[in-house]
Amino acid sequence: MNIKEIIAANIASLRTANHMTQLALAEKLCYSDKAVSKWERGESIPDIAVLKQIADLFCVTVDYIITDHTKDPAPPPISNNEELKIKRSNRIIITLLSLTGVWFLGLLAFVLIWIISRRVEPVIFICCLPACSLITLIFGSIWEIPGRKRISNYLSITLLIWSALLIVFVLTGGASWQYFLLGIPPQIALTLAILIRFKRKNK
Repeated sequence: MNIKEIIAANIASLRTANHMTQLALAEKLCYSDKAVSKWERGESIPDIAVLKQIADLFCVTVDYIITDHTKDPAPPPISNNEELKIKRSNRIIITLLSLTGVWFLGLLAFVLIWIISRRVEPVIFICCLPACSLITLIFGSIWEIPGRKRISNYLSITLLIWSALLIVFVLTGGASWQYFLLGIPPQIALTLAILIRFKRKNK
């Protein structure tokens, strides 16, 4: 078998082992189902970036995809892959630890200010909100979850916008609620941006 046939067979094998249609795989890769069909027929080869995407999606290596496995048993479904479950669990734990760290620092600052100056500063906890939104936004962008990345980033940016305005409102003594009007244009722009559908690549 040549390299095109090997890659074609492996992509088809991984896809069918996970009960995924060509259209479903194409949507996860932001390509057209026609492109996936060409790959599986050996008419074309995905570029290295797409091969990496496919390998990550099915929890295999790029080397696995370009190696002949005609004599090997069918690959296991990713739903039964313990490595994938551990990776997702670790990502959740890391995110929660980071968020906990932010709130711990906020609590520490609150206590220190109270001990030193006997002043209660609740605005410190409000400042934790944009910090948490930045953390979830960064992790959400790094650890892409198919179908969920957009909504996750949308919620993170929304929290960032309104919590920042809330901080300004509190720091200015709460004298003018009109500050919150500044959040309406970016919120509308963000909502419209998330509705944009990008054209699928057809290669």
